[in-house]
Amino acid sequence: MNDPDKTNSNISVLEALYSATSAHLAEDEVDQAFQVLAGVRQGGPESPSLFCLLMDWVMRIFTDRAEKLGLHGVKLKYNIATAATNRREKFEHPIRDELNLLWAGFADDIGLFFTSELDLVKGIKLLVDIFDEFDLHLSEKKTETMILNDTRDDESYPKSLLKINGHDLKNVKTFCYLGSRIKNDEPTTGDFEIEARINLAKGKFESLKYILCNQKIYMWIRMMFFNAFVRSRMTYACQTWTLARPIFTPTAMFLNSASPKEAFPPSHFPNLLTNSVKNSQPTQSANQTLDTPSNYSSTTTKTNAAETTADLY
Repeated sequence: MNDPDKTNSNISVLEALYSATSAHLAEDEVDQAFQVLAGVRQGGPESPSLFCLLMDWVMRIFTDRAEKLGLHGVKLKYNIATAATNRREKFEHPIRDELNLLWAGFADDIGLFFTSELDLVKGIKLLVDIFDEFDLHLSEKKTETMILNDTRDDESYPKSLLKINGHDLKNVKTFCYLGSRIKNDEPTTGDFEIEARINLAKGKFESLKYILCNQKIYMWIRMMFFNAFVRSRMTYACQTWTLARPIFTPTAMFLNSASPKEAFPPSHFPNLLTNSVKNSQPTQSANQTLDTPSNYSSTTTKTNAAETTADLY
């Protein structure tokens, strides 16, 4: 806001909301209440915005100090479609360039990306020090690392890469970030994630079969249930999937298997693959369509339900 009077009044409202804030346990009496001196109000409409503002400021400080230490993130090339920009934005920002991605996050789910194990250790310790300055805590139990594009077996795969506050951080081969499953030898959407999506959708279909296969319920109502509870589970975060036939084929075949004739007539799914089409497809995993160097790997760490990734050569 550009008006200083409005800004000051909003700050005064927030200060009044948080003045003399107290809480008590459900089984205690009201007179046993204690003062709340840190954090945001649970359930308060302003709480998410305040937390995101704080985390944005903290991560800006982290980015600035990391660049001064010479910590480098992962370089990603991007190309913005002409229809998604205008002349003024083209002049201010190039539509084709290379982005140095050091971190990404959603609320308290933070991902850090590095190009070496040494940078990973420095970056995590730097983040812990900055968190301490703002009375924030990095949960060692929820923090994990992962080496991407790594082909070592379980015995030779390192169990831990660093310690935080005396605790060894787990170095894992599978990781779930914002509901999407990541596997260390699948640099993008792979069989691990697709199979998990299909299994979740199958489980939900079975639990709703008494509705989806009930001929007494109108078809359009059953289709609404199917799209809302089954298809949504199968296609969760599909906008990030790699557009490849090994990914499309099993998801399309699932709709065939999850929609028997007694539940949905074939006319409701005219674009589905048939078994003959499936059998004619070459058998390959989703990752075989990716052209990634075999000597490239990365490490992923979870920070307070957050993820940190470091790349190793």
